[in-house]
Amino acid sequence: MPEYNLHLYGANYLPGFLEYAYDTAKLDAEKSMKNVFVTNGSITKEALKEMAPYLYTANIDLKSFSDEFYRETCGSRLQPVLEAIQLYKTLGVWIEVTPSSPPLSTTWWRI
Repeated sequence: MPEYNLHLYGANYLPGFLEYAYDTAKLDAEKSMKNVFVTNGSITKEALKEMAPYLYTANIDLKSFSDEFYRETCGSRLQPVLEAIQLYKTLGVWIEVTPSSPPLSTTWWRI
């Protein structure tokens, strides 16, 4: 059975996460480990450019192609997510876009 040396990061939208991920990814790179982001696509261009040399791949959760959905349900916008997807690719990070199947109603989280 092959051995995989991966470091998987999720919840990269939390405060302080990118600083942690960056420091850890640099150490991982010294040990030939591959770093993987599982992300909602919310990242600044500056942060992504700094992080990209240490990323092997990113799995980006695309919740909708509707900006209205992003505004009303996620409290964000679609365009920055699409721009992040393009920037990951431009920077040479392998990307996998996962279409999400969010609930049709915004009341699901109140249960």
